[in-house]
Amino acid sequence: MFLTRCFKGVVFSDGPFWVEQRRFALRHLRDFGFGKTSMDNIMHEEVQELFKVLEASEIHPDGPVPFAFVICNLLFTQISRMFNQSIVNLLWTIVSGQRFSYDDEKFQEILTYVYKSFRLDVPGGILVNVFPFLRFIIPKWSGYEEAMEYVHGLQGMLRHPWSPKIAPRLGSQSSVTRALNATSLCRLIGEAECLFPAVAEEGLIVLCMDLFIAGSDTVSNTLEFCLLYMVLYQEVQRKVQEELDSVLGPECMPSAGDRTRLTYSEAVLAEVTRINNIVPIPPPHRCMKPTKLKGYIIPEDTIIFVNLWALLHDKEHWGDPEVFRPERFLDSEGKFVKDEWYNVFGLGKRTCLGESLARNALFVFFTSMLQRFHFSLPEGEPTPPTKGRPGLTSTPEPFRIRITRRSS
Repeated sequence: MFLTRCFKGVVFSDGPFWVEQRRFALRHLRDFGFGKTSMDNIMHEEVQELFKVLEASEIHPDGPVPFAFVICNLLFTQISRMFNQSIVNLLWTIVSGQRFSYDDEKFQEILTYVYKSFRLDVPGGILVNVFPFLRFIIPKWSGYEEAMEYVHGLQGMLRHPWSPKIAPRLGSQSSVTRALNATSLCRLIGEAECLFPAVAEEGLIVLCMDLFIAGSDTVSNTLEFCLLYMVLYQEVQRKVQEELDSVLGPECMPSAGDRTRLTYSEAVLAEVTRINNIVPIPPPHRCMKPTKLKGYIIPEDTIIFVNLWALLHDKEHWGDPEVFRPERFLDSEGKFVKDEWYNVFGLGKRTCLGESLARNALFVFFTSMLQRFHFSLPEGEPTPPTKGRPGLTSTPEPFRIRITRRSS
């Protein structure tokens, strides 16, 4: 389905073309601030907007958070797509240099495009990926028509983020957001023409869509899993909050630069992403030449999948892979230790482009929430399962939590 695009972007390309695409993307992602602490201000802005949602006394039932109500400083809310709007807006700010207000109609449309792109609820929806010719025979039943509706819709949004139909709806811009306009998507098309003549704008749109879709769903789903495990493991949540109180205090918002100081929080995030990896099987790759691996000959052009789930749940290596235990990433002195088997963003040269931004965003959002709120199950609420829902990415089953504002 994705390979039917006229321009393959950075996810589904290979060879010299992929090398140039990745180099081009990495250079400009660095310009945007990916992996740098300069992104903290943008993330903090979205965190503050998220706090407004969490502390709101009334949320529209059709919004990203299905329902919520406050009783004596306690907020009960169902966790399902709660973080999509924050992460999508963060990426939209980077891509277009502008941000939406959360109640904007166009913004809600973007959220729908992103969500539906990962979870098409149609009979046989996966068949078109295995048998691409089915799009010509049974385009509707195979899921092709619906998939293309969302893909083309998102492409249209990325192609004209500054168009008259959208610009008047954009929320007020902060100085941080305005500063990004100078390095927004428009400026890059000229450079793209030098590398990719005849497909510069279209190719750039697909490249941005790859980064946009891949980053938004994965980060927001991981944050949902983080809250799920904090609700189920109250002692772990307490230790994270004690570390935050000790290192930062109640007023200083966490930033990406604090990752080396907040080692227990970093270990918790590592364990959440290990035990419930959002992308258990990354996008396929192609064998570029005949290769011998452990006595087996892999022919040229063979499609190869990496099973990250097996790597992250190998019993011989991890000992108790089914147990949620953040301490496995800490040494005897409480310092964070990365395990060489811990690979949640892929392997080799095809490692996720947005890894640094994803890690920093997860850290800032997760620690900021636990610094201000305490999360628990409402009385009488059944224990939610930790097994993820299937899709191109994994996400928790919807569950309800009680949110309490922590005292300063």
